[in-house]
Amino acid sequence: MRREFPTSYLDGKRAPTYVSWWHMIARCSDINYPYYKGRGVSVCDRWGDFSNFLADMGTRPEGTTLGRILDRGNYEPGNVFWMTRTEQGLNQRNNNSLRRWEMSRAKD
Repeated sequence: MRREFPTSYLDGKRAPTYVSWWHMIARCSDINYPYYKGRGVSVCDRWGDFSNFLADMGTRPEGTTLGRILDRGNYEPGNVFWMTRTEQGLNQRNNNSLRRWEMSRAKD
C-alpha cells in the first residue's frame, strides 16, 4: 500500500491529500489506534490505492481533514468528507446534541 504516485508530491513535499490518505490507512491498519483499528474501522478496498481515493475525494481543500459521518462507519465513498476543524469538533461521537438529533431522526 505504500506505493509512490506522481500526484503524491507537491513542490517537493508530500501533498496534503496524500498525507490524509496515508494517515487514514495507518489508523485503520495499526491496532495501536484503539478508536480506529481497535473499533473495527476499515478502509474500503478501492481506497487502498491512492489514485482511486484521489479520484473519489478530489484534492484536499486547505484547512480541512478527513471526517466520517458522525464519526461512525468505515472510510468509504459516501461516508467520508473533507471537514473543517469546527465541523470535526461537532462531528464527534460524544456530541450529545448530534446524538439526540440522530435519535429523533430515527423515529421519523
